[in-house]
Amino acid sequence: MFTSNTLYRMSQETLLNSIKNEIIDIYQMGSGYAVENFLNPVNYNGVKIDTNCGAIRTKNKARFFTYYFRNEHSIREKTLIDKYLPVDYSVIEFGGGIGYISAYINNKLSEGEIQVVVEPNPENVNCNKTTRSLNGCDYFLLEGAYSPHGEDVELSLDSKFSSGSTEKKMSSKKVSVQGVSISRICSEYELEEFVLISDMEGGEFRMIDEEIGVISESVPFAIIEFHPFEGFSEKEYVDKILSAGFVELEEVGGTHAFKNEKLLD
Repeated sequence: MFTSNTLYRMSQETLLNSIKNEIIDIYQMGSGYAVENFLNPVNYNGVKIDTNCGAIRTKNKARFFTYYFRNEHSIREKTLIDKYLPVDYSVIEFGGGIGYISAYINNKLSEGEIQVVVEPNPENVNCNKTTRSLNGCDYFLLEGAYSPHGEDVELSLDSKFSSGSTEKKMSSKKVSVQGVSISRICSEYELEEFVLISDMEGGEFRMIDEEIGVISESVPFAIIEFHPFEGFSEKEYVDKILSAGFVELEEVGGTHAFKNEKLLD
């Protein structure tokens, strides 16, 4: 049984947490409003982003506010790119989102390297096109989702942010999108070796299961963000990659950088 003092402390903690969350929500909305109405387009780590492109809700625009106190947008991927990305390889990116990481990588690649970006969410695709144009990037953008044999797949859309998953339910809203296979990209763009960037909200597990042989033979370096869900363990799939000849360079909050020792010194 709880004592009256314990119940009082619990009620006080609940009240304080409620007030704290309310303050955070107000700050997020205010910061997002400032970005939306006064700071757009933003210059975010050297990448211009039109936050009014239709894919970013007002509250989520706070992450592009200079004085926002939480983790910045795609900080994990950016950290690993800055430290480890080999710039003299072509790139295949699954889950291009609004184009921030796509443009950030494009600005770093050596001249002549090909970058292919795949994004399934229609709202994100439109925003990604705008980001590509604003930054004068030359990457190829394919509207679709990873599919091992190129068949169309069903995308479950996230109701809070413009993302989606082909592997897990994110909301009741679903759309059918074109499937894009690694073999198709390699054939169409004549790629033999390529850096792999993956942020697929669970699709990374299917890709590793289906493509581990191709990844082992053709990918010198990879950044993979894992989104575990029932039946799919991050550790299990990291181990699969390590067993295929990779070493893990670093992990930042579920996002891993891997180097293929057979292909990259």
